[in-house]
Amino acid sequence: MELLGYYTAGFFLCLIGEPQEYKNCVVYRSPNSFPTEEICHASLVKQGELLWYTFDKESFEIVDIRCIEWMPRRKGV
Repeated sequence: MELLGYYTAGFFLCLIGEPQEYKNCVVYRSPNSFPTEEICHASLVKQGELLWYTFDKESFEIVDIRCIEWMPRRKGV
């Protein structure tokens, strides 16, 4: 059986109108995980909508969104 990777969605948010530096930004890693990058990308829209229950939409903007691979696929097993 081929083992799949482990992906999570990462969101990089910064305060609107402030310099993009450590004190003004936050990285939010989604609590969801996915076996493939394709499934992770498909979930980004819904996860992005849920961010605004945690972060103030009037204060923060999304600067970057990525599906992050934490564990690569295991090959040859």
